[in-house]
Amino acid sequence: MSPDIYAAGDVAAGFDFMTGKHDVHAIQPTASEHGRCAARNMAGDTTAYRGSLVMNTLNTLGLISTSYGLWDGAEGGDESDLGRQSPLEVPAPQLQG
Repeated sequence: MSPDIYAAGDVAAGFDFMTGKHDVHAIQPTASEHGRCAARNMAGDTTAYRGSLVMNTLNTLGLISTSYGLWDGAEGGDESDLGRQSPLEVPAPQLQG
């Protein structure tokens, strides 16, 4: 670790609870936690970043969606059926695991 050098968000890798490896999680919740840890360290309060679970929550016009975990997808899962019955129905993601 180098003193007086700090990184957060999309330029910082952290421990991934799902894989057990260090990786960049370019999502807002992880960036916020990185920033909190970096700020505390800059202020002299030694704070370690413990890691994260890849997750995000999005509110789009009142429709709240959440995703978390490994996003590798499934074989042939690169399409969705847009022939929905209801305008409120959302195509189901094709993931595995």
